[in-house]
Amino acid sequence: FECFRACCDALVNFKSDELIGWLYYGGFAVSNVLFVTLVPFVFFQKQFPKTIKILISVMTLHVISWFPMGLETDRTIQIGYYLWLLAYLLLTYAILFSRVNRHENAV
Repeated sequence: FECFRACCDALVNFKSDELIGWLYYGGFAVSNVLFVTLVPFVFFQKQFPKTIKILISVMTLHVISWFPMGLETDRTIQIGYYLWLLAYLLLTYAILFSRVNRHENAV
């Protein structure tokens, strides 16, 4: 949660001379909030609109981009990143390929 807190701080504390960093790190804060918002819909939606599919794809690519950025700097990539990435990949898969009514086979 320390990383999320840092990204939220970057989003809230806008500095005009650091626009790229603000967009990049602030984007993580926004996408994490959207992630938590989208998870419950996976259990109730049969299909998702194209805009949501594009949005989750962009969010996942954004999370994937952290890996080369972490290698480029002195930051060490820890297990939390891989769990975070796995969660995004699973949500992306569920949204892009969900066409089955999950309540049909419920007893």
